[in-house]
Amino acid sequence: GYRDTDPVRFNLHSIDLLENLKGKMVKNLVISLTDDELNSVDFLKQNIGADGDNCCDLYFRMRDHISGNYVMLRSKDPIAVDKRLLESLQEARIKFKINARV
Repeated sequence: GYRDTDPVRFNLHSIDLLENLKGKMVKNLVISLTDDELNSVDFLKQNIGADGDNCCDLYFRMRDHISGNYVMLRSKDPIAVDKRLLESLQEARIKFKINARV
């Protein structure tokens, strides 16, 4: 069983500088939209296709109103993800996930 005096062991496999990890933590951004909400994400244009370490794959999860089915669309260009972009999505009440299974 567990005792307060049991030693704690850590097995380190690698160490890297935080600046080297920047941009490698976010693999994708999935934005869930209806066709009515497409105009509300116009602000994404300034981040799509941008260069930098904080770029990841961009997906749109769209719902078809007629059938009720969802379709996943992948942008050909990556998107630069930063705090400002995520705050803009939240303010626009757009649902999104980071590092979602696609």
